[in-house]
Amino acid sequence: MSERDDLLAAVGQMLVTWNQLEHETRRLLQEICGGDTVANRVLTAEFNGMALASALKTAAATILPDDLKAHVVDCAKRFDDLKDYRNHYVHGVVGPEWEKKGHMSVERHTARSTLKIYDTPISTMELTNLTEQFAVLSIVAIDLSLVVRDHNRGTPYTLPRTPDWQKMDSLPHRIG
Repeated sequence: MSERDDLLAAVGQMLVTWNQLEHETRRLLQEICGGDTVANRVLTAEFNGMALASALKTAAATILPDDLKAHVVDCAKRFDDLKDYRNHYVHGVVGPEWEKKGHMSVERHTARSTLKIYDTPISTMELTNLTEQFAVLSIVAIDLSLVVRDHNRGTPYTLPRTPDWQKMDSLPHRIG
C-alpha cells in the first residue's frame, strides 16, 4: 500500500473505533439508567457526542455513589475531549491536497473576528495514536458498565483501574 492508502486506512480505522467507543459509552449510560432496555435505547439513540457526554455526567452525578461517580465522570470528560479530536479529523480532512502538496491535511476555517484558514498536514502516526486512545476508553466504558451493573444488582464491585492518560502519547495538536 502507498503512504496515501495507509493514511486513508488510518482515517477509516479511527472512525470505526470511534463508533465502537460511542456505542460502549451509550451502553454505560443505559446501565446507569437501569440497564439495556428498549426504553433506554430509544432515549439514547439520537444522542450526539456532546449530548451523550453531558447525559453521562448528569446521570453519574445524580444516580451513582461517589466512588463510582468519579470514575464515570472521568470517563465522560475524556470522551468529551476525544470527541473534539474526532470532529477535528472527521470534518476537516481534505484529500485533494495530496496531489498538490504530497500530503493529506486538515483544513479548518474560522471567522470569529477575521477569516483564518488552517491547513495542517496529518500523519498516520497521529491518527493511530488517537485510535488507540479511543480503543482504551472503550475498554474503560465496558469495565464501568459491568461495575455499574453489579452496583445496580447490589453485588459487591471492584472499581476498575483508570488508565494513566498522561503516560499515553500526547494527543495530536488541535487547531482552531
